[in-house]
Amino acid sequence: MGTNDAGEAFEISIGNTDNDPRERAALSANWPNIFLILCMFHVWQAWRNGLNRFLKSVPKGDGRKEVRKRLGRLLMRLLKTTTEHTEALEDYANEIAHFKQLRKQRSPLKRKQAVAALKFLVYLKSYVENKSYWMSWSPAGPIASAKHGLTYWDFGDYFRLKGLFQLNITMQKYRKSRNLG
Repeated sequence: MGTNDAGEAFEISIGNTDNDPRERAALSANWPNIFLILCMFHVWQAWRNGLNRFLKSVPKGDGRKEVRKRLGRLLMRLLKTTTEHTEALEDYANEIAHFKQLRKQRSPLKRKQAVAALKFLVYLKSYVENKSYWMSWSPAGPIASAKHGLTYWDFGDYFRLKGLFQLNITMQKYRKSRNLG
């Protein structure tokens, strides 16, 4: 991509993409050491679509809203504030335990809520269990990249920029809380 004023080759170290495997493969082929961050907007969109799909079995109304609200709080914590993988795993496990307990209740509505939520949590597991994949969409990825002074390049659109702005705010709060500057 060229050189800087000192004649050093420009090397992209971090990129922000949606989860398009072709785009990610092309970037990795051109920059083998690139760290690819997933766009917050697209991650949230996938999760929202998953919630809609899995919660269809819960009748519309307060029962569905209750489950959506609880899972939504989990998702927001994971996406915006959780910076330790062990904390993400613990949060996830707590939700599994909560809904397994709810499934034992006599109320048919409670059981439907639990079954739907547990199905969604099985879907969410692939995002949470693998640390390197978790790093690509959680606040921990950009924080780790910023600590190493990696060069950032956004390959995306307005929504990805907006998501990165939000992550930047999270990184600034993290740095201030740790006196990192």
